[in-house]
Amino acid sequence: MKKQISITLVAVILALSLTSCSGTGKTGIGWTSGQGSSRGSGGIGSNSSSGNSGNNSDSDPESKFYQGDPEYDFSEVENVFRQHEYYLDTVDVPWGEKHDLHMVNGQIQTYFRYTAFDSNDNIINKDLDNVSTISRPRVRAFPADKKGYVVYEVMYTQIFPIRSIMYGTPDFELYESEEVYYLDYYTGTKLPYLRAFERKTKNGLYTQFVYDGKRYDFGYYEFKVQDDGEAVYSLDEDCNKILTETVTVTRTDYLVVPEDYDGLLLYVYVGDWTDTRPGFTSRDHQDIYTFRPEPFDDEENLDDYVFFGISRSK
Repeated sequence: MKKQISITLVAVILALSLTSCSGTGKTGIGWTSGQGSSRGSGGIGSNSSSGNSGNNSDSDPESKFYQGDPEYDFSEVENVFRQHEYYLDTVDVPWGEKHDLHMVNGQIQTYFRYTAFDSNDNIINKDLDNVSTISRPRVRAFPADKKGYVVYEVMYTQIFPIRSIMYGTPDFELYESEEVYYLDYYTGTKLPYLRAFERKTKNGLYTQFVYDGKRYDFGYYEFKVQDDGEAVYSLDEDCNKILTETVTVTRTDYLVVPEDYDGLLLYVYVGDWTDTRPGFTSRDHQDIYTFRPEPFDDEENLDDYVFFGISRSK
């Protein structure tokens, strides 16, 4: 039986899966492992400036970089996808300034959907609980391997408390959820990202942004580990077979951006989409989806989103 986390996105079928370069991502940019103190005189958007201090036991008060090692090394990346350059419109007033963003500094609750299939791809469950919890992200800064750039390490866990009526024995299971994404405060551009269905992934992507005639590199790397708790079956008062299980996904994202850039936000959709968006109807899917940058739709209801500062506190 295969258990996998998926994503719920309206345009998932339209996602652009670009050419993959296996190996250590020589077409992209990464970080300098174990060199947290070597370039501590530069960089911005440190733990203190973003309000996301995390564990500072190895921090130098005069340095804006974390002095220890990252959780992962760049050489561990298995696939890197290179995207075409993306041109940003120049702005007079920052997008974030024009909107009353709901900034948070703690854990985030959002919705999910658990779907179980039998061997014939028939759905054999009914959810009883559908609210997941994303822990308060831990943010640390490291020097990049390219001069003038910084790497932000964003680590969080998402907990799925499965509780579902089961009408058969599952052969395949999916957990669809809104996860963490990233946004540019100044232009309101959703930054590129990728998502993988496998339980354990080490992938990345690289692109360039062009703003006001200047080019800027951008790297995004995702490390994911899924831990399934014990599946417990019981009977309710109506003799329905109830599955109870807690699934935990730990994500560590790395974002490589110019060191003087202070507009990096994390965002999560927290509206209840579970009754309005169609779910997967079979186990057919790609292993990896990649997504291009795109403008944040101003027609969307911003009350359905929460934002968290990575290199910006508000």
